[in-house]
Amino acid sequence: MALPWMESVRVWGDTKKAAKQASEAPVRMGILFAGCGFHSKEWWAKGEGKAMELGKVLAPLKDFREKMVFIRGLYNKEALKGNIHSSQTGNLLSGAPLASGGRIQSGTSVDQYVAKRIGHQTKVPSLVLGCEKSNPGVHKNYSLLYSSHISWSSPNTPTPLEVYPALAFDRLFKNKTETGDRSVLDAI
Repeated sequence: MALPWMESVRVWGDTKKAAKQASEAPVRMGILFAGCGFHSKEWWAKGEGKAMELGKVLAPLKDFREKMVFIRGLYNKEALKGNIHSSQTGNLLSGAPLASGGRIQSGTSVDQYVAKRIGHQTKVPSLVLGCEKSNPGVHKNYSLLYSSHISWSSPNTPTPLEVYPALAFDRLFKNKTETGDRSVLDAI
C-alpha cells in the first residue's frame, strides 16, 4: 500500500515550509451589526494591541487583542435618506446612496471586496448570517431588502443570508461526500 507524500509531517518534506504554513492562519474578517444597538456600557474596546482594554462582553477575546481592530464612529450623512431603518442599513458597509421606490441600488460592500481579495484562502470565502429571511416589498418608498442586508455582492445584489444555524455549521464543517459520522475536529 502506498501513502501520499505528507509535507506537513516533520520527518518528510521541507520542514521550514510546513512549519510556516502551519503557523500562518488565513486572514479573516468579521462584521457584527445589531439594528437595535448594543449595551454600550459593556460592549467596548479601547486602545490597541496587547494594551487593548475590553469591556465585559468582549473580554473572552482578550487573547486575540493583537489580531483585532475595532472601528467606531463611521458615519456617512450623505448616504442616509428617508429617516427610516430600511434606508439606513443597506449602505452601512458601502456608503453608497440607496435608490428609492422599487429599484434596488446600493453598492458593493467592503466585506465582499475583502472576500474577493482574500477569500480563496478559506473553504468558505464569505458567510453572511442573519436572524430572519429577507422581506420583500417597499416601506416609505424604500425596498425592505435594505433593512435585512448590510452585505452586497454587487450594487444591486444583496449577498444571500444564511438564517439556519445548522446549515451554516454544515457549510463550514461538513464534507458533502461524507456520511456525517466524523467529529468536527477531523475537519480542522
